[in-house]
Amino acid sequence: MDSISEKIYAGILGKIIGVYMGRPFEGWPHEKIKQTLGYVDTFVAEKLGFPLVVVDDDISGTFVFLRALREHGYIHKLRAEQVGTTWLNQLVENKTILWWGGLGMSSEHTAYINLKNGLRAPESGSCATNGKIISEQIGAQIFIDGWALVSPNQPEQAVEFARAAASVSHDGEAVYAASFIAAIEAMAFGEARLDILLQKGLETIPAGCEVAKLIRWVQNLHSEIPGWEAAFARLKEYYNYEIYRGCCHVMPNLGIILLALLYGGDSFREAQKIVNTLGWDTDCNAANVGCINGIRLGLESINRDYDFRSEIADRLYLTSAESGAAISDALNETYQVLDVIARLNGTEAPKPKNGARFHFSLPGSVQGFQSEHIPLRNQGAQLQIEIPGGTTARIATPAFFQEAEWESKHHTYTPTGSPILHSGQTLRYRFELADGLQVRPFIETYAPQKTTLYGDYGAESWRIPNTDCNPIHRLGFEFRVSANNATARLDFADISGEPQLSYNSQNQCGPYFGTDWIASEPLVAKSWVLGHGGIIAAVSNNGPGLLYTGGYNWSNYEIESAILSDLCEYFGLAFRIRGLLNYFACVVFPGEKVLRVIQKRNGIDTILKQFPCPEFVRGEPLPFQLRVHGNRLRLQKSNGIEGAELLELPNEDGYLNTGGVGFAVSRGALRAKTLKISGIE
Repeated sequence: MDSISEKIYAGILGKIIGVYMGRPFEGWPHEKIKQTLGYVDTFVAEKLGFPLVVVDDDISGTFVFLRALREHGYIHKLRAEQVGTTWLNQLVENKTILWWGGLGMSSEHTAYINLKNGLRAPESGSCATNGKIISEQIGAQIFIDGWALVSPNQPEQAVEFARAAASVSHDGEAVYAASFIAAIEAMAFGEARLDILLQKGLETIPAGCEVAKLIRWVQNLHSEIPGWEAAFARLKEYYNYEIYRGCCHVMPNLGIILLALLYGGDSFREAQKIVNTLGWDTDCNAANVGCINGIRLGLESINRDYDFRSEIADRLYLTSAESGAAISDALNETYQVLDVIARLNGTEAPKPKNGARFHFSLPGSVQGFQSEHIPLRNQGAQLQIEIPGGTTARIATPAFFQEAEWESKHHTYTPTGSPILHSGQTLRYRFELADGLQVRPFIETYAPQKTTLYGDYGAESWRIPNTDCNPIHRLGFEFRVSANNATARLDFADISGEPQLSYNSQNQCGPYFGTDWIASEPLVAKSWVLGHGGIIAAVSNNGPGLLYTGGYNWSNYEIESAILSDLCEYFGLAFRIRGLLNYFACVVFPGEKVLRVIQKRNGIDTILKQFPCPEFVRGEPLPFQLRVHGNRLRLQKSNGIEGAELLELPNEDGYLNTGGVGFAVSRGALRAKTLKISGIE
């Protein structure tokens, strides 16, 4: 039997495979799918002109909303109100995770607007607030798998988490559906028989609810009708969008999930064929089915009938307000889930090999590494590369969104985030190389023209050179071999240290200007970056706003900028940014002529220190120079402060030990020509 870690990994792979299969024709009816595509049991993205690996709400919401546990101390009694706070911390309005379909159309957008306007969860998603139709759409179900993944063999915990998370945006039957899915996924870690899972799952929801009636009805349908298409024809008579109104109601789609599970049996591929060919909300339904069957049937089942894994190569995107976490992969998220489980249970989490970002520790994992011309495979927790004799070959993994993804016309969800790798950081790696085989690392950057930079042959580390702040979008290795074929094995690769960056509006060029910045405002209207006239500008209309970049794992650095503002409530620098409601900032309040160091934690401001700011003159640039190391902040040459002030940063749980860097402004605008970030040991 697969280990818990392998089942988590299989559940995540199943989830993303389902999304990538169903996303290109999401919303198509069954008849159009059959006529255009036939029976869909492989990826069809290329045929329909879509990129295969895409930004998607099903994936981002599933894993990003799990951060509620981290943000609130890994508590077992997680409340809807706390998950709602995580929404406000992690969502960038009109950009990340959700379908931003508008008030009264999108259940999630409606709930977000309620949260933004001060209504707390669960009222934000309740039937009493939003009406029955809006509150019972599919969104709670599609985001729910993560709560089961952190609750292996603990269905009660999975259901409790699921109910809290689901009720931020949904109510009634939608919450029951989400709870049911979470329950059977949690139990699937120890039970593979579907009939037992369905029966035990029914015990976690009210026997008389519509979801329970649907489950029993589909089970009876399966026993009466031998074919899944005939069964679907019957389902459509009683459960369809005309009966269950709204944009995408949970009930018809849960019916399709049940049909796929029952008629698909113990075949991962057959269940995916059924759920994708039947239509309606194909990516959401296929993702839930994929996660259930990945956990239930195990890792080996995914590729038993077809190689789903090679094309996706573990790749996934998590767009959120934690900019540096956007580029991820299924194995990386598996270890994030394992860490949450350990913290919930008070145990030691399994650590990746050498603590590395790329470690290939579970069967078949490649963590985004691909090559156009040479075969790659996981062999003994190493990435094995076969290089033909007399050639130069390359492998690479995404460090940022690829150019085609920025330019795609098929985006529903905006690519948002920062690269995983920056100038000044160090790449460490270890290979086992055959005789006569040499390897060197490389990076590719966005620029007016694509630029490739190389490290040295024979080295085991590389300090990333200056890219003029053009984002690094691929990280890879180049192999040079003599006449004979040769094998290389990559044991691990890791990124460490802090960046060395000097941003200005001139050194991010071409169509990708500003791509690795996040412009956002919690609880207010909008914020943006302008790049004309040699100025970096941030504008906040109605309240606090951030414009920032950087990795969630940046820790120790010095920040410098000269900032001016003609009109605002406050302006300055923010650091250790972990979302829109969690960071530190050093800001000037022009009206009061004071500089304050503040901590924002889950939206609550605490003033850590206040200084008079005698040098402030409206419209004149003010120097900011901050040094952050461990739990200490040193203010150097900042706004007339004599000498250097040293402050202790409160951070009892270590959550704000790391984070991004940028500008903070409220009710007005700030302007700066540069922002310099210098990592320190």
